[in-house]
Amino acid sequence: MKFSIIVPIFNEERTVVILFEAIQKTMDRLDKNYEVIFVNDASTDHSWDLMRHLAETSPKFVAVDLAGHLGKSAAMQAGFDEARGEFIITMDGDLQNDPADIPKLFDKLREGYDVVCGWRRVRSDTYKKKIASLVAGSFRKMITGESLHDVGCPFRIFKRSALEHVYLSGGLHRLFALIMKKSGRHIVEVEVRDHPRLFGRTKFKDRARIVEGVRDLLRLSFFDIQKLMKRNSDILIKRILKSAPSNNL
Repeated sequence: MKFSIIVPIFNEERTVVILFEAIQKTMDRLDKNYEVIFVNDASTDHSWDLMRHLAETSPKFVAVDLAGHLGKSAAMQAGFDEARGEFIITMDGDLQNDPADIPKLFDKLREGYDVVCGWRRVRSDTYKKKIASLVAGSFRKMITGESLHDVGCPFRIFKRSALEHVYLSGGLHRLFALIMKKSGRHIVEVEVRDHPRLFGRTKFKDRARIVEGVRDLLRLSFFDIQKLMKRNSDILIKRILKSAPSNNL
C-alpha cells in the first residue's frame, strides 16, 4: 500500500461522500495504490451510515467507528493504527482542506523530508477564530521556537516511519508538528488552499482551545515526550469498533 489518507469525522454528514469522491479523483490521477480511512468519532447525525455505505461499495474506503466521542487525537490515532500505507496523509472532514493539493505535498516530501505540513497562508476562517489561532500560535512559537507559519494545519503528509513511538491522546493532535520536531524529523511546509466551511458548524471553541493548547504545550515542552505518548490500554484502541466489512479493514 502506497498511501493512507486519514480523515477524522464528527457530524459531517453533508461532506462525507463529497470529500471521499474528491480524494478518490485526486488519488486515481496519481495512479498509486491507496486507502481512505474515515474515523467516526461518535457522530450523532448520519455520518456513520454514509461511511458504512461507502465501505460496502468501495474497496478503497475504510470505515472505523469509535465506541464513544473520544476527540480528534483519538480519531487520528485510530487511523494511524489501521493505516497500511508507506505514506500517511491527514486532513479534516469539513471540505476546507483541498485533496487536489495532495500531489503538491507529496512532491515536496520526495525531496527528502519526513513530514510536509500544509500552510494556509490565506485563511477563510472567521475573524474570531483567526485571532484565537494567532494568539495560540504566537505563544507556542515563543515557547518552542518553531518556525512553521501554520502549526495548526491538519493537512499533512509524512512517512510511515515518522509515526514510530508516536501515540496521540488528549489534545496532542494539535502538537503533531512539535512532536515530529522533538523526534528529530525533517519538516517543511507548503502552501495549501483553505476553503470556507460550506456545511455544518465548526467544532472550534476559541477559549477552550487556547487553554487546552497551552496546557498540552507546557506538558510537551517540560516533560518527557515519550512518557506523554505512552500507550494506555484503558483508552482509545480498546474502544474502537470495526463495523465495516472485513475485506475493507
